[in-house]
Amino acid sequence: VECESSGYILQKCKSEDIIAVGNCYGKLFESLADLEAEANSDSNPEPATDIPSMNGNLDIFSKSALKYIQDNNLKKEDFLNMGLVTVEKIKSQIAENVSANKNVNSQEFPKFQVEPASFSKLAEISKLSRNKEGVLTSSLTIQLFSEEIRRRFINVSWMNRRILPYILHVFSMMLEKNPRFTSYYSDKKIHLYNRVNLGLAIDIGKGLKVLVIEDSNTLSLFDLQMSIIESISDYHENTNPMSALKSPTVTVTDLSQDNILHFQPILNENQSVILGIGGDQDLPGSPLSLTIVFDHRVLSGQEVATFLKQFKEHLLDQNTSIIT
Repeated sequence: VECESSGYILQKCKSEDIIAVGNCYGKLFESLADLEAEANSDSNPEPATDIPSMNGNLDIFSKSALKYIQDNNLKKEDFLNMGLVTVEKIKSQIAENVSANKNVNSQEFPKFQVEPASFSKLAEISKLSRNKEGVLTSSLTIQLFSEEIRRRFINVSWMNRRILPYILHVFSMMLEKNPRFTSYYSDKKIHLYNRVNLGLAIDIGKGLKVLVIEDSNTLSLFDLQMSIIESISDYHENTNPMSALKSPTVTVTDLSQDNILHFQPILNENQSVILGIGGDQDLPGSPLSLTIVFDHRVLSGQEVATFLKQFKEHLLDQNTSIIT
C-alpha cells in the first residue's frame, strides 16, 4: 500500500492476520506525538463480540457462548476457526474431542501423530464454515456424453481443446434468465443479486482461489475464454490481488480434467448454487456430469431439476454454439 505523504503508522494487526473488509489495520499520524498519544490511550479492551477478532481467525463468539465458556472454565482458544461460535458448536467440539481420544489407541497405532493444519487450510475451513447454521443443502446431478460437443469445437484453436468455456457460456446465459440461482437467503428473505458474477474455483499449485468473471452473461464465448485465460495467468503470477474484492454470485468448480466423473462441491457463503463439473475422457463417449448443490431455502428440487434438464438440452443443441 503506497502512501502519498510522510508520517507515522500505528499498526493494528500483524502479519498473516485475517481481518474483515472495512476493519482498521493501521492508523496514520502526521506527528510522532499524536501516534504516542493514541497508543497510550489504547487500553486494549476485550474485542467486541459482534465483529471478527484480529487474531488470525474469523471467529465471532455469541454472548451465550462466552458465558458458557466462563461458567465451565473453558478456553476461547480451543474453539477457534468455527466462524460463529455458539453453545451448540462448543458442545459438539467437546464431544468430538472426547470421541477422538477414545477412538485412538496409541498402542494400536505406534506411529500415530498430530500435525497442525496450515494457515491457508485454516483460512479455507473458516471461510467455508461461516454462516452454515440453518443452511438446507441438497444436490442434483445430470449426465451426458460430451464427445459430440468436443468434436464441434475441435477446429477452434483458441478453445485449446477444452469445452469448459462453452459450458460456462451456456450456464451464464441460463443464470440470466433464472435470477434466484444467483441469490442467497438471510433473515427470512431471499436476496437477489440480479447480476451474474461467475466464480471459478481453481487449485493448480498455489492454493484454492476463486477467480471472478464479472457479468459473464454479457460476454461472448471468445471473450469468456480470454477472461478465463487471463485470470489463470494472474493466478500463476500472483498479479490479481484485486480479485479478492470482487464478489461472485455463483461458483463453478471443474474436476473433469482430473477424470473425476462425479463429486459434490460445498456451497459458498451468500450464494444459493454451486455447479460441480465432473467427467472422464477415458470412458467411451467422454461422459460429463453436472452437479448443482443448492440451498433448499431458496430453490426447490423441481426448479433445479428443470434447470439441469434445460442446461443439458442447450449444451447438446448445435445451434447454441455461437462462436463470436
